[in-house]
Amino acid sequence: RSHPNLLLWNVIRFNPFYCMLEVLMGVAACRLVMVESVDDEGKPLTTPPAPAGSAVAPALALLGITAARAAGWLALNDPLTRALLFVPLFTLLVVRLHRNTLQGAKGFTALLGHPLLTYLGTISFPIFVLHG
Repeated sequence: RSHPNLLLWNVIRFNPFYCMLEVLMGVAACRLVMVESVDDEGKPLTTPPAPAGSAVAPALALLGITAARAAGWLALNDPLTRALLFVPLFTLLVVRLHRNTLQGAKGFTALLGHPLLTYLGTISFPIFVLHG
């Protein structure tokens, strides 16, 4: 089913203001990760940061949202789904993966370090740069 007004859809979907808000959500997430081990004045904390928690829950929630939208169970348009559900859950997933990796978890790092995935990343990056 297509949108009744494609011009309005494109204005909403590709609006620079809304894109900027999504980028700022990512910047805020990066900043939260960067300052988790320092106090308000930039001095290192004496206590270690709290455990990050499992990244499985946000990953399953993202897959569930995708499946629910594909099956028609979640009747929410793309911009609202992305802004209200997908971007915050994806940010939580990436923050938890980052924190777990810094705390010494080897699962995700070992997966990404697999020779096949390293090779695929090596050959796909120039394609990304060329077509980006």
